[in-house]
Amino acid sequence: MLRSSGPSSALNRQVIFVKNSDPARPVIAIIGAGASGTLLAWRLWKVGVAARGVVIGDGLEPALGLAYGTRCSSHFLNVCASGMSAMAEDSEHFLHWAQCHYDPDV
Repeated sequence: MLRSSGPSSALNRQVIFVKNSDPARPVIAIIGAGASGTLLAWRLWKVGVAARGVVIGDGLEPALGLAYGTRCSSHFLNVCASGMSAMAEDSEHFLHWAQCHYDPDV
C-alpha cells in the first residue's frame, strides 16, 4: 500500500509503504522523494521486503523531484524512453507506462 501524508513544512511530504504494519518490523527511511526515492520504495514494496518504510521529501507530489517535476513542455528526456525502465526484468516498462498514461504515439 502506498499513501501520502504529512503537515505543510520544509519537509512536508511522506510517502509511506506498508507491507507489514507490525511495529516489530524494521523501519526503512529513504531521504528524497523524487523519482529515485519513490521508485526504491515501490520496488521494496513490490518484492515484499518485510519492513515498514517512509520516503521523506519536500515536494508537493511524490516522484516529482527536480528532474521530473517540470511542467514545461520544452523539457526533454536525454535518453530514449525504452532505456528508462524501473524494472530490470521489463526493459520497456517506462515506454509502456508513457504510452498508456501520456501519449500512445511515444
